[in-house]
This record gives sequence, structure tokens and C-alpha cells, in this order.
Amino acid sequence: MRPWRRRDRIFDFFRDFEEELEEIRDDLIRITEYNELRAIDEIEPLVDVIERDREVMVVAELPGVKTEDISLYISEDILRIDVDTTARRYHRKLKLPCRVRSDTGTATYKNGVLEVKLERREKDGSGK
Repeated sequence: MRPWRRRDRIFDFFRDFEEELEEIRDDLIRITEYNELRAIDEIEPLVDVIERDREVMVVAELPGVKTEDISLYISEDILRIDVDTTARRYHRKLKLPCRVRSDTGTATYKNGVLEVKLERREKDGSGK
């Protein structure tokens, strides 16, 4: 009878192993579904940065939002675009190619396209 008991233990091992694998599979499915929801939840908009002699223009695609839903944060060399509504969330933080004057920026939003124009900061004698 002893060999039968040993065989039962082996089958118990495989049964336990199979249950563990099923739990791991279920966890992976939950993690994947959660990440897919988060990916849909917040979108990084497509952005073009255009450098000109006197200004830097940033063009961002933000379809399906209203002008009042868009928040812009500008520093000397960073532009951050945030939109947070119940239907859509956009977020993008850009390192600008040069220093700009944050107090002179203008923004327009039309047909899902945001245009931000920022005046380039004059270089001083130190090359900044």
C-alpha cells in the first residue's frame, strides 16, 4: 500500500500546482485589464514643436475637449498641457528647445488643435 500513498502525494502536488497556476493566470488577467483601462484613461497627445527666429510654437492634438478644460503651465523651458474631464484625460510635459518668456505666451484652440506661441528669451552675454 505504501506505493499508492506516494502516488497520491504526487497527484496532490500536481493538483496544488495547477491551482496555483490558475490563480496566477487570474491575477495576470486582472492586471492586464487594469492597465488597459488606465491606458484609455490618460492619453499623451501628439505634439509638434516648431522653432522660429523669435518664437517657439507648440501644436498639440486634443480632440473632444472644450477650451476651458485645457490647463497650460509654462516655465522658462517647460510646457505642461493637462486636460482632465470625465470623458477624456490628456497629459504632456515638454522640455522646450530653448528658454522662453512665459509671460508673453498666447494659446488658441480650434477644431481639436491647440496652438501655443511662446516668445524666445533673448540670450544674454553668458550664452543662456
